[in-house]
Amino acid sequence: MPGPTLLPHQQALIEEYRSGSAPRVVALDAPVGSGKTLTLATIAAERAAHGDLVLMVLSHNLLVRQMTELLSQLGARPAAIFASPADLRLALDERDSPLPDSGLVVCSTSVVLSPVAAKVLSTASPSLLIVDDVPASLSSALGRPLSALADRAQRVIFTDGAANAWFPASEKRIWTFPLTGNDGRQIAPEFSVRIREYPGNPTEAVLVRRAVQLFDRLPSAIPSLFFTRTAIQSALLHRVRLFENPEQVSQEEASQEEDIARSWSPDARREAIETLWRLLEDFDSLPQDERILSLIEETRSASDLGFPVTITTGLVQEADYVAAAMQSHGFPVSTVTASLPAAGRADAVAKLQSGGVLVVTFPFFSDMQRPLPNGTRNLWFRPPANRRQVQQLLGLGMSSRGVEVVLFRAVPPVTPADEVVDNLEAILENPWQGSD
Repeated sequence: MPGPTLLPHQQALIEEYRSGSAPRVVALDAPVGSGKTLTLATIAAERAAHGDLVLMVLSHNLLVRQMTELLSQLGARPAAIFASPADLRLALDERDSPLPDSGLVVCSTSVVLSPVAAKVLSTASPSLLIVDDVPASLSSALGRPLSALADRAQRVIFTDGAANAWFPASEKRIWTFPLTGNDGRQIAPEFSVRIREYPGNPTEAVLVRRAVQLFDRLPSAIPSLFFTRTAIQSALLHRVRLFENPEQVSQEEASQEEDIARSWSPDARREAIETLWRLLEDFDSLPQDERILSLIEETRSASDLGFPVTITTGLVQEADYVAAAMQSHGFPVSTVTASLPAAGRADAVAKLQSGGVLVVTFPFFSDMQRPLPNGTRNLWFRPPANRRQVQQLLGLGMSSRGVEVVLFRAVPPVTPADEVVDNLEAILENPWQGSD
C-alpha cells in the first residue's frame, strides 16, 4: 500500500536525514496542519529501519497512542512504547534494560518525569532524539533530564521554542514549514475576535486565589493548567484522592506527584485533606458560574442564526461539565476528547457541519486535519496557554474561513482565565508569527 503523499517542504527535511546531511540539532517551526507529525514519524521510522536507536518524547499519553497508530500506517513497529510510568515499571520487571540497542521508542513526558525512569534515561544515548511540542525550560523538572538526554544524542529534533535555550546557536538550525492547507497551498485563515465580558464574583475571586496558593504547595501542581472554576475544582478533587488513597490512583494517572504524596507525613497529609475539602465546600456554595451562563447565551444566539458552535475546554472534566450544562438547556451536543476513536471524531465533525454544538478538548484540534465549517463560532471556555495552542484552536493550516473566536472575561477578574485575555488579543493579531 503506498504511503501518504508528502508535500515539498516535508520532503526536503526528510531528505536531509536520508542523506545524512542534517545538522546535529533541528528546531522545527511548523504551524498546525503543515504536516509536522507525518514528517517526524517518517524520519523516525526510516532512521530506526537503518538500525538507529530513535527516542520520541511526546507531551501526553494519548499523543503517544496517536503517534504509534501513524507509525503503524507507515509500516513501522516501535520496539518499546511507554505511555505512562506504569508501562516502564512493567518493562523493568521483565528485563534489566527496557531500552533496546536499536529501533524506535515512543514515550510520554510523564515517563521522563517519573523517578523510575531516572536511571534508565541517564545512560541512554539515542542516535536521534525527537522532542515534540514539549514546553520545558532548561531549569524545570522536565527540562533537566531532557536536555541531558539531548546532550548525549547524536542528533536532535525539537518543535517547541522553549528548548531553543538548550543548545548554542552554532549547533542548531531553525527549519520553518510554511502555513499551508492540505493541498500544499499557502493560506491565511480568516477569523474575527470578540470578547464577551460578564460580572466577576469577588467571593469566587478570593477562593480562586486561595486555591492557586494551595496548588503551589501541593505535588506537581501547575496553576497555569487550572484556568477556570471547573478546572480548579477538578484539580482539588484529584488531590483529595491523591492524599486520601495514593495507592488507589489508577496506573494511567500515576506520576511523580503520586510518589511525592506518599512521602508526606501522615499529619501533613491529614492537614492537606482537610484544607482541600473545606475549599471544595466553599466552591460548592457559590452561585452558578457566570462563565457557563455566558457560554450558554453565546451558544443560543449562534444556534438561532444557524451557525455551528465549538466550545473549547482543556480537560475532560471540563468538557463533560460544559456538555451537561448545554444539554440541560436543550442543545444537541457532541463531546469529543482525544480518547474518542477516529470514527467517533469524524461523526462529531459531520454533526458540526450541519450546525451542531461540539464540546472538545485541545488535542481534538491538533488531530483534526480539516477546516472548521464556515461561520463557526469558536467559544474558548478554557483559553489557550501559548501561541501553539492558539494555532491549534484556530485550525491554522486547515483552510478555516469566517471563524468567530469568542474570549470570555470576568470584570473584575476572577480566575487566571480572565487575566490572559489581553495577551491572547496580542497573539491573535498575528498568531503564526512571533514568540510567546
